[in-house]
Amino acid sequence: MKYIVALDVGTTTIRCHILDNKAVTIASAAEKVELLYPKAAYVEINPDQLWQSIIKVLKDAVYASKIDVKLIACLGISTQRSSFISWNFETGKNYHRIITWKDLRADSMVREWNSSLTMKSLRMGSHVLYTLSRNKRFLAGSVLKLMNTQWAMSLFKIPSTMFPKVVDSAGDFGTVPKDILGVSIPIRCCMADQAASLFGSTCFEPGDLKVTMGTGSFLNVNTGKEPHASVAGLYPLVAWKINSEIIYMAEGASSDTGTVIEWIKSIATGLIGLKPTSGPAHIVRSVLEGLVFRILLLYDSLCTETSRNYNSIRVDGGVSQSDFILQLLADLTGLPVERAVSPEMSILGVTFLSGLQCGIWETREELCKLRQVDRVFQPDIKRGKNYLSVIHQWKLAVQRFKNWY
Repeated sequence: MKYIVALDVGTTTIRCHILDNKAVTIASAAEKVELLYPKAAYVEINPDQLWQSIIKVLKDAVYASKIDVKLIACLGISTQRSSFISWNFETGKNYHRIITWKDLRADSMVREWNSSLTMKSLRMGSHVLYTLSRNKRFLAGSVLKLMNTQWAMSLFKIPSTMFPKVVDSAGDFGTVPKDILGVSIPIRCCMADQAASLFGSTCFEPGDLKVTMGTGSFLNVNTGKEPHASVAGLYPLVAWKINSEIIYMAEGASSDTGTVIEWIKSIATGLIGLKPTSGPAHIVRSVLEGLVFRILLLYDSLCTETSRNYNSIRVDGGVSQSDFILQLLADLTGLPVERAVSPEMSILGVTFLSGLQCGIWETREELCKLRQVDRVFQPDIKRGKNYLSVIHQWKLAVQRFKNWY
C-alpha cells in the first residue's frame, strides 16, 4: 500500500490529508490562517507564521495516520492564487508580508489605468478588428482590463527575473526535506486551488462545470484546448499543463462566501427590507439566498458568453454542505447539482495528479471511478420561477448599496 500527502494552502485554512490508493482520507489535520489587516483594504499573511503552520499541519496529519512514512509515495500541493511576496534572492529574507488576492490597495491605480486613454485606445482598436474579422480573440480585447501579467510586465517595466519560472502542473518540484518528516518525499504536482478543484471534480471534458463555495465562490468550466474570450465578466485561465497537453478554463468569482457565513454570526451592518415581523431566521435566509444569487449571476454570464449546453453542476467547498443553498442553486439554474462525499476537491485534485505522476493510477478513467457523489439535488423549475421577483428585488437592493463607501 502506497500513500499520498495532499497539502492545501488556502486563504483562511491550511489542510493536509493522507490518502490511500483508493483516494480515501485516512488522516487529516488543519490550521487556521491568520489574516492581517494593517490598513483599510489591506489583507496580508505573515510568511514565517504561515510556514510554521504548514510544517505543523504536515507533521500532525502524518502522525495521526500512524503509517510508516517510508510508504508515502509523493506529495501534491494546492495553493491560493494571486497572493504574492518578494524576497532577497541571496539572503532569502522577505521584503514584506504576503499580499493576498483579497487585498485592494492597488484598486484605485487599476481603476485609473482601466479608464485611461491607453486602455480605451486598445479596446477601441480591438473592437474595430473584431467588427472586421469576427475573431473572438479581438472581442475579448474590446473589454480588455488590467489583468494579463505578460503585457502588464511590459507596461510597468517589471523585470521577468522577479517572477517564478512557468512550469507544468505536474513534474519534479523537488522534495520535502528529510528533517521535517524523517524521509525525503518527492513533490509531484503544484496547482492553483480552483484548477485543482476542477481536476478533483473530474471535469476532464470541455463543458464540464463546477462551483466551489469556500472563502469565495468560484464558477469554473473546462473550455478544452482553447482559452475563453470573455465579454461579460468571466476570464480565461490555464487549468493545467501536463507535458504537451494544455487545458484552459473560464472562471467567474465572487470574493466572499464562507467569510459572509462567519460574518453573519456577529452581524453589524445595514439591511434593506426589514419588517416588524423579521427575525434572525429571515436575515440568515436572505444572506444564504444572496450567496446563491451571486453564483446565479456568474452562471448567467457563462450562458451569455458560451453556446454550450450544461448538464450538471458539481459543487465542493465548506459552504456546499448546506442543503438549502444547493437546492436553491439547482432550482434557479435548472441543472442537477452534484455534491461529492468530500468537500475538499482541491485536496482530491492534487492527490489525483500526483498519484498519476508516481504510478499509483495509470489513467483518468480510474480517477472518475474514485470520485464519490454524496447527493444530487434535482431542480424544481416551478420554485425557480417563483423566485424571479425575489431576485429582481435583490438586484435593486444591491444597486442601492453600491458605492456606499
